[in-house]
Amino acid sequence: MFCCFKLDKILQNLDNFIEMLKLIGEYHGPLINYLNKVWSSTRNRLTFLSHKSQNSLLKIMENQDQSSIVKELKDSGLFAIIIDTTTDIANIQQFTFVVRYIYEGKSYEGLLCLEAATDATIKGMFDTFRCITDNYQIN
Repeated sequence: MFCCFKLDKILQNLDNFIEMLKLIGEYHGPLINYLNKVWSSTRNRLTFLSHKSQNSLLKIMENQDQSSIVKELKDSGLFAIIIDTTTDIANIQQFTFVVRYIYEGKSYEGLLCLEAATDATIKGMFDTFRCITDNYQIN
């Protein structure tokens, strides 16, 4: 039963990833052309759609998103930070670091990072806060 559930979860995640690629492809011609070419071929093919490729692409998108949030945050000059911890499904405390800022006259809110919290005390949260602000060079 566990193996079947895990396989179903993997296939569901693969489907979610493919559906996300289709959605992005609607706005990105070269991507949809590539996907159509891959899906039309019945031979063995190199698709770059494996879990390792998926993780690499997701990491790239995460870095791009974080970079744009940090750039806008620094350009805005004024911002608010919301920090909290919550327990995930694996019973691990996760430290969330959310920022709110005004950029070019519009209000934005973004999740800058999510990290495992080793210490959920006020001091532990402050230490994690300092590490994150140092890492992203946020003053």
